Amino acid sequence: MTDIPNETMEIAYLALGRLIAGQCPPGFKKAVLAMEIEGERTRLSLRSTQADGTEVEMPPSERAAADILESLRGIRKAMEQEDERAWRGCTVTLIAGGGFQLDVTY
Repeated sequence: MTDIPNETMEIAYLALGRLIAGQCPPGFKKAVLAMEIEGERTRLSLRSTQADGTEVEMPPSERAAADILESLRGIRKAMEQEDERAWRGCTVTLIAGGGFQLDVTY
């Protein structure tokens, strides 16, 4: 996860978390969004785990995918300004009750 202690980044993370949560079934316990950049293509996948342990894999709706990608691009750009490297993929993990983790790959 990034160490950028910035209120703007915290707001961006909160907005991203809300976008992801909005694509999950009600009552999810955990959600994992993966993004991979492959040349000109960007791939998103989303998996949620319900309280009973059932896993649901679903693609975000077209509109939500566009909003999620826009949010991730903004976060990526801000992080690139901090450490001068652009990541090529990330995994965002949400835990019910407010847990958020962003892991990136270069």
